[in-house]
Amino acid sequence: MSQRTEFVTKMHTELDNLEDLLLNTFTILGRKLVDEDKAYTQIDRVRDAVPDAIAKAQEILDYEEKIVIDAENRARQILLQAEEKAKMLVDESKILRQVEIEANQIRQHNQMECEALRSQTIAEVNQIRQQFKQEQDQQRKQEVTYLQDMRQEVTEYSDRTLEDLEKKMMEITRIVQNGRKHIQKELKSQR
Repeated sequence: MSQRTEFVTKMHTELDNLEDLLLNTFTILGRKLVDEDKAYTQIDRVRDAVPDAIAKAQEILDYEEKIVIDAENRARQILLQAEEKAKMLVDESKILRQVEIEANQIRQHNQMECEALRSQTIAEVNQIRQQFKQEQDQQRKQEVTYLQDMRQEVTEYSDRTLEDLEKKMMEITRIVQNGRKHIQKELKSQR
């Protein structure tokens, strides 16, 4: 499994855990009551996964840089071998000229291959960086949206609960007032 896939899997696992937390909560009046500590703990786990991803992305960059360095070293070895071969064939100028031509061709070929490999590696690294940034930005947007939605739901739930409580208190006040009126009538009739 690639490092990028491991990161994505870890992020999805933590997000799935957060979703499970929300799905397995107690429902009152059609609204879910979320254990705030558990929710914040799970959100922290999601956030903790992000620095791991940055470290893994750096490992990928370091690995790709090592590939470029290895390719350049190999190209130098090939050039050195070609030059040594050319030195061994110095005896005759015709052979020497042919070897020099071949060495130059090998050198040019190796330089082109090395440059192509370097360009390809840089392009891949840039693509991985861009993908990682896009995924990180998308994740951040999703977290912000989720938290805003949660805040909105909690506010609406609180408003409904307070409205219900207000109605009940008004009903109790009305009952108390009616009771007092009844008692006052009783008191007046007894005088």
